[in-house]
Amino acid sequence: MYSAIKVDGRPLHERARAGEIVEVPSRQVEIFELDAGDARPPLFDFSARCSKGTYIRTLAADIAQTFELGGHLTALRRTAIGSLPVSEALTLAEIEADPDRAARSAISMADALGWMPTVLLDDAEVVRVRQGKRLQWAPESQGLHRALDAAGHLVALLEPAEEGMRVQRGFPPPGEA
Repeated sequence: MYSAIKVDGRPLHERARAGEIVEVPSRQVEIFELDAGDARPPLFDFSARCSKGTYIRTLAADIAQTFELGGHLTALRRTAIGSLPVSEALTLAEIEADPDRAARSAISMADALGWMPTVLLDDAEVVRVRQGKRLQWAPESQGLHRALDAAGHLVALLEPAEEGMRVQRGFPPPGEA
């Protein structure tokens, strides 16, 4: 109940804090790896590598329920997003101390979103998308897609719509931000 999933246009966490009881929609997720970690009853540490859309708080509650224990999450730390591990991230202090290192470590938005399905746009489609117009073809998969131009620059995030793909968020051409 304490998630950002929207039911009838309102996030579940708002409904939960207002005392509403709402059926939480189920979703298919994948747990690729689950490490039991350190067990010091009543405390248990675990780590998981999972698909997007997985709610770790719910996973922790489900594990506790499976073993007929009460349980809740007391700490949560994301260690990677897609192929980007936190171990390669720089702290604000490191960036301020060495801006050149920060510039060398930076990756493009297109690369940061490399885990998304990709739509390659021709020049005419780039113009249409930058004008906020729909693309008139069906995607091969659901969810957001990153749209790239011929040079590999991020043009937009697209989402499936009734007739093709619509612009969910557009990005200016390089150098015009």
